[in-house]
Amino acid sequence: MEQVLIEEHALEQQKALASGPSEDTAFDQRARRKLLKAELPEYVLDFGYVILGNIHTHIMKITNTRQFPVSFHTDGRVLCDTGFSVDLDHVKHLPCCKTKTFEVRFDPPSANLPLGAVDVLLPIKAARGPTFHVRLRANVTVPSLCLSRDRPEFTVQCGQCQEETMQLHNHLQVPCKWFITMNEPVKKVDKPLPVRVHQKLLQELKAKPCVFKGLPSAGALAPGQRCNVRVRLSLPEEKSYRSKLKVNICQSSQPLQLQVSGQGLEPQLELSPAVLELGAVLPYSRGAEGTVVVKNPCEFPIEFYLLEFDQQYLAEEQILRMLKDYDCHNAFLLPPHAPGEKLPPEVLEYYQDQKRLQDEQAKHKTGEPAGQDNANFEDVQSVSDQGGKHSAGIVHTISSHNSVIPSSIFEESQSSKVDSEVECGEEEEEEEGAEERCGTGNNAKPFTYFMRDSKTLVLQNSAPLPVAWRVSGLENLGEDFSASQDEGIVAPHTEFGVHLYFKATKALSIKKMIRLEVSGAENMLGIVQIENIQILAEVYGVALSISMSKGAGGSVDFGMLKVLDDAKQVLTLKNQGKYEIACSFKLETVDTDIRDLASHFSLQPQKGMLTASGHPVQVRLLFHPKMEMNIEDKPILQCQVIEPSICEGGETIAIVPVRVTAKAPFSKSSTYPASLINFSAMMNGKRKTCTFYRKPSPKARG
Repeated sequence: MEQVLIEEHALEQQKALASGPSEDTAFDQRARRKLLKAELPEYVLDFGYVILGNIHTHIMKITNTRQFPVSFHTDGRVLCDTGFSVDLDHVKHLPCCKTKTFEVRFDPPSANLPLGAVDVLLPIKAARGPTFHVRLRANVTVPSLCLSRDRPEFTVQCGQCQEETMQLHNHLQVPCKWFITMNEPVKKVDKPLPVRVHQKLLQELKAKPCVFKGLPSAGALAPGQRCNVRVRLSLPEEKSYRSKLKVNICQSSQPLQLQVSGQGLEPQLELSPAVLELGAVLPYSRGAEGTVVVKNPCEFPIEFYLLEFDQQYLAEEQILRMLKDYDCHNAFLLPPHAPGEKLPPEVLEYYQDQKRLQDEQAKHKTGEPAGQDNANFEDVQSVSDQGGKHSAGIVHTISSHNSVIPSSIFEESQSSKVDSEVECGEEEEEEEGAEERCGTGNNAKPFTYFMRDSKTLVLQNSAPLPVAWRVSGLENLGEDFSASQDEGIVAPHTEFGVHLYFKATKALSIKKMIRLEVSGAENMLGIVQIENIQILAEVYGVALSISMSKGAGGSVDFGMLKVLDDAKQVLTLKNQGKYEIACSFKLETVDTDIRDLASHFSLQPQKGMLTASGHPVQVRLLFHPKMEMNIEDKPILQCQVIEPSICEGGETIAIVPVRVTAKAPFSKSSTYPASLINFSAMMNGKRKTCTFYRKPSPKARG
């Protein structure tokens, strides 16, 4: 095209030169200059829309189409403050059919260009030839989005979430990338925080769930494209929330502000009475019954249930544990659950498919018929189909009580929880201890006593999912140990107490381990945690001998004593056992009609401590009868054996009866003559004598 235009222009100039005077030299020079000023079309290089801050480049090529070398250059001054630049200056003697490549660069920030169109004409001057013009164009812009609505309002119940949808529109001719952030208030700190405190604050900030959330949180829009963004609100408590969601636009300093506000509604129940007292209940009786009135003060219906007794809740929890795709906060979205409704049918179908799959896998592994799980699902389905739970009403509470007399015999190495760490210890077999013997005289007879104790192992589940537990190794503790249960499930964020019972029937010393195994409620991952718990227990024998200074066969014999006289006997007590014990004497009216024995008998000392294998202790038993009595080999004196280390004041673990023989009659005699003594009539000053005889009774002698 340029060649044709140049040829046409040259022919026109040739005609003009031929028509002029040949001797005019000035005319020839003007004609040659006009020949070089041929009007050629412009070349256009359009960069299109360029985002402010970006740098765009294009490659241009200049080819010499003539048969002789050509030289050319550009005038870079015309590009000053336009943002355009070229790396082409002077080109000399470009051979025929050769090409010169150069770069055109557009950098808006370098020239501080405003937004809008940029248009500049770049001349390329050929030596002894025409000038070629290249028009450089660009449109400087920044990405921007339009938001359909900027002030969504929410009203949602706690435990539920609500979503509002809005639309983002890219109305410009450049692609736009965006992402949503939450405007959090910045806490000013007067001084730098320690590294540990700073890391702790960062962890708490990451773990804190967002009340408002944009879904999706980021994206890219082509020119003219639209997308929907859902703003989700989840409120943990009843209060008003206001915040700002910022839609950040890449390569733009003007983000979109989204004002969001919400009001949480927390379900509340009023119980009347707040505290239910059922009073005392006899063991193994029918119990007591109370009534609690439940009132819903809210403006929306509320579903409530008792975790321990509601079968539908347990069935639904079993189903929900099978679901997957929980988020990082262990949350799973389901359609709003209206009071009284059952789970969505899609969830029930998914649960049935999963149970059927597990049933088939178990069948292939064991080769046994698999129908139990299907039966369990049918039970769950039937419970769910029974309808909803009560949203309001009256709750009846029944209480019963069984009494126990516990005493501390065994103890745990430490109170172990599910999330604690317990080191494993070595096991030790049982050891037979000394036989329990206690009695009076030279031959102490064995006696049997049964001590009971209970300890509680607290299992604490701090996770938001239920966990299953199992205690193994209880059978190795022996028949003296038992547990309230050896396996079960702990609900989320709750504690559960496992009671260990110990009944001492013989002397022993035990140090053994039991193992607590923790797994998921459905045991899909197997055992995830193991805790070893050490059990320590000791039962020792008590050997107490009581000997008398006078008596036979282990009996205290005072013989016969006159009323108001006194006599004493000495009891010698010796502790032949392993540990210290205490003794206390008590008088009991056993098989006698004497009401107040303490007024006739006394002990010094009445109670005391006996060290292990220590010196004997003497107790003086004083008999001072104040009335006639006849006690023949009666166990009126009881020695209470006390274990002082069990509780404050000790606990009586055995009672040893001491038989006592004591007789106290009045003195008896006969008088002669038995008739009345009569002196008859006598003169004054005279004396008369009469004689009578008193003869002691043979039974009163000695």
